[in-house]
Amino acid sequence: MRRHIWIVSILLGLFAWLSLAMGFAFAQGKIYPVIQGPSGGPKFIPDQSSPITISLVDITGADLTPSWLPGPGKQVQIQVKNEAGQVIVPTGISLVPAVANAPNPIISQMFVTSAYPGECTNYGTSTNADFDLQGDFLISNDNGGMAAVKVTMIDGSVHNFIIPQDSNFNGIPDIYENQYGGNLAREDDIDTGPDPSSSVGDGIANIDEYRGFRVGGVYKRGDPNKKDLFVHLEETPQCTTGTVGNFTGQTGLVTMATFFPNGLDPASTYPSVYANVDTLASDLRVHRINNLEWVTNFSGYDKDNLVILSGTDTNTVSQDRWINKNSIVSEASRKTVKGVRIIECLDLSTLSPLGRADKHPPDSIESKDNGNAVLFVHRIVQTTLNLITNVTKPIVYYTFQNGSWTSPQGGNIGVPANYANPSVSDPKVISLMRLLLPWYLAHEALEHSFDVTATVQTTRKASYGYHHADGSGTNVDIKITNTLTNQANKFYIPKYFGISDEQEMRVLSSQ
Repeated sequence: MRRHIWIVSILLGLFAWLSLAMGFAFAQGKIYPVIQGPSGGPKFIPDQSSPITISLVDITGADLTPSWLPGPGKQVQIQVKNEAGQVIVPTGISLVPAVANAPNPIISQMFVTSAYPGECTNYGTSTNADFDLQGDFLISNDNGGMAAVKVTMIDGSVHNFIIPQDSNFNGIPDIYENQYGGNLAREDDIDTGPDPSSSVGDGIANIDEYRGFRVGGVYKRGDPNKKDLFVHLEETPQCTTGTVGNFTGQTGLVTMATFFPNGLDPASTYPSVYANVDTLASDLRVHRINNLEWVTNFSGYDKDNLVILSGTDTNTVSQDRWINKNSIVSEASRKTVKGVRIIECLDLSTLSPLGRADKHPPDSIESKDNGNAVLFVHRIVQTTLNLITNVTKPIVYYTFQNGSWTSPQGGNIGVPANYANPSVSDPKVISLMRLLLPWYLAHEALEHSFDVTATVQTTRKASYGYHHADGSGTNVDIKITNTLTNQANKFYIPKYFGISDEQEMRVLSSQ
């Protein structure tokens, strides 16, 4: 009988330990105080035998405990409850202050409030505590972090709480871990896809995925199972000095903003110059960030000297386009993750509309720098105008769908009002440019700035470098095809990344 009891005790103990490790046992409307963990296990673990727990509620009293995660400016009220679930009034609630030499409680193994750098993985510079306490209201200053809270009862007993609850004390709350199967190792980088043969990981550890990113002014958490790509369009067009090209209907320079007045904002939806970028594989996450949301040393660009960075320090190159400057993993596990910069160059010294994925200057990351994509906007505009000037046939565009080129509903754009000298402000021209520019952007920013392995278009048995043959129908096509017939002025404009293109996209942590 004793042996049976002993075996049951072991099984119960193992179940409790696994529950703690998986991080899903105690997030059902209450947070347990923490006690010292077992030797070889988490430093602090929830005391599920405690009669004192807390809940987190909003100003209306609605219980947020099962779902509340911190974010800059978010606040929540702490309610102390007894074993019966009744709200009781403690003698005091206090926030354990952050410690100057221990901003990361997990690495320091201390019961203190965190003071992670910045406000999330890619934004902010503050080194202050991640939480404030006003009365019984907990106020978050960070998109992650943990609050160490002491509750003193009327009998003098003190109960220590970690908010949000973190059963395995790894810095990633139970709520977040539960979304992805539980028990996420804090410094592991486990992202897969879209190509099963490509390297696992995108350079961003689970803890940094949880802490998340600011994207176009909005805070978002990462998905530890999906690789992240960061894309930024430089606000100021380059190559403007001595630019040739006075386009009818426009005073001053013609830029992407001429055709997308509301579509250059990363938070904008439609019409957006990012339309083709957004068709990338569903198991990749593309983030359109602004210039505050990464480290940028960009000074300018010209067609002769290419990308020009400010300063001469080696960090100018190695840190330029740096996304995870606020990473909170250990030094040994930390990687430098970079985004893609898209640059508008208005030079019109030649007429080739093709851009370039600039590899200058080289950096110390795998001896390459694949992250500067250039769009020659004036060349694209002039080339397009040359194809429609004095053409009386209607402009019709086609996209590749279900194995063939198809003109979608609304694909017949029509003829510009002054076809002999089309104006860039003509609605027909604007409609066409809103289809062309997203292809050029996706083609240069993603197909060229990230490694794509396909070098042979299998149906044509010919080498096109990092392209498919023109007319294949994807964003990897070598160019856009135009055909003038007796019926129409036809533009074959790819809009999507094909399945094979998605699989061949190599997303590396060193980008």
